[in-house]
Amino acid sequence: LLHALREAGAADRERGRRALAKKEPGDRDAAFLAGLVARHGGIGYAASLAREYVRRGKRYLAGLPATPARSALISLSDYVTSRTN
Repeated sequence: LLHALREAGAADRERGRRALAKKEPGDRDAAFLAGLVARHGGIGYAASLAREYVRRGKRYLAGLPATPARSALISLSDYVTSRTN
């Protein structure tokens, strides 16, 4: 959502700000924000960023001894970046 708001035009940013400022946003607000994310590639951006963080994390983990904990962290990071929902 943050990426989409950065990429959106001024009118959409303002509408998004108003929707997010509501104590209880309605279904139309949620639909607008979801559409904003979709139109501006927010999911793809977040997935790309997550893959980059995992790549960096694995680089740090490679310097640690091979243990079940290290293997679990690597498996968990692979799972997080491969899931689709």
